[in-house]
Amino acid sequence: MKNRFSKILTVLISLIFMVSIVGCQSKNVNHKESNKNKKKDIVRNITVWICNNDKNIIRDQIGIFNKKYPNIKVNVVTMEPKDIIVNYINDCSNNKGLPDAIEVLDTNAAMLINGFSDKFANVSQDSDIKKGMFLNNRINNLSRKGKVYGYPWYTQPVFMLYRSDILKNLGMDSADIRTWQDYVSLQNQIKPQGKNLMTISSISQLYDIQLNELGTDFFDDNGKLDIKNDTIMEANEFMYNTLKKNIDIDINSNSDKFAAFNNGSSISIMATISDVLYMEKTYPNLKGNIALERLPAFEDGGNNTAYINGTNFMISDSSKNKEYATEFVKFITGDKNSVYNQFSVYGLCSSNASAYNYDKMHKQNSYIKNNNDMYKMYINSAKFFSDFSYNQNYAEIRDYIINNTNADITKNKDIDEIINDSQKYLDQRYK
Repeated sequence: MKNRFSKILTVLISLIFMVSIVGCQSKNVNHKESNKNKKKDIVRNITVWICNNDKNIIRDQIGIFNKKYPNIKVNVVTMEPKDIIVNYINDCSNNKGLPDAIEVLDTNAAMLINGFSDKFANVSQDSDIKKGMFLNNRINNLSRKGKVYGYPWYTQPVFMLYRSDILKNLGMDSADIRTWQDYVSLQNQIKPQGKNLMTISSISQLYDIQLNELGTDFFDDNGKLDIKNDTIMEANEFMYNTLKKNIDIDINSNSDKFAAFNNGSSISIMATISDVLYMEKTYPNLKGNIALERLPAFEDGGNNTAYINGTNFMISDSSKNKEYATEFVKFITGDKNSVYNQFSVYGLCSSNASAYNYDKMHKQNSYIKNNNDMYKMYINSAKFFSDFSYNQNYAEIRDYIINNTNADITKNKDIDEIINDSQKYLDQRYK
């Protein structure tokens, strides 16, 4: 009897112990769930520095982002692109608190990566980067010694728009303009009518696009300055002949290239997709009279694609909210609704190749003569964007070459002599 009582007592103690354990485990699970729910309810604040031109775009993106991530509050500070660089470098140097992420133009990225790479998150192990989801040339512009310091955002591919109605009256077709030489030869037909090839506000716009098309930024593969090589000289000569008025392009900082194209005084215009959307709203009378073509190439069959205003996001490595800043940046550089808004409203093209498969991105535009699918045209041209990285001194060197060429034209110097002089000066400046 005693043994039986002992056994029953042992079983009861065991049951009480087991119930106690289960109860504790249940409390732990509930506590963890409670903490998890509380974590979801916590509002996370991130600060992002954005270029002034993109303040409306980013407002839209935040609205779309917060539908999915309502507890991540994005605080935006807008600045001029150069001020973003200056202020970030200043804050790094003075050990001030850094923003969680910043928007950086392609032409400014090298300055930060070369001097302050330790301040930015290395995202080379991100699955989207490793899978090659972004355009190679955009990734290369953010890379140094095998590391990647940011996510490419958008590009603005450049096309040539022609007044197809004017060309038709001259017995010409825009599809026949394959090279820059073909393009220049048009002036023989249009000049007697008082028309010019196109209107631009500065020669640097044309020079930038042609250098991008050629895939060069003044430095060779070994990092040596070389503005006299055969490739760059093609752009140098075109720039020289334009400044010398041998090529009938109107350079006027006060002119409106869209108005000139609309009134027919210019028969073509270098335009981005955002330019096309602007013209569609502003000049509906041109509907059906505009042909959209790729840029002329320097040689028949050569590259005829280029882009401008490539921009990126770089994330501060010291950010306490790096996880949330990354979530935001990856969202606006790849989420289909975000990318669609950027393209359909603002004409901006994603650098994330996964967006190429978003069906609603593809729409024919009846404003253009042949009802082109502009996103498809972007995709097809993006495959051939030149693969190069902007040197941190790109803008300074470009401006010197242009200004020196413009000054020496009045001295009747030819292009070879001008570029040789420029090379000597720049060699001393950038030893």
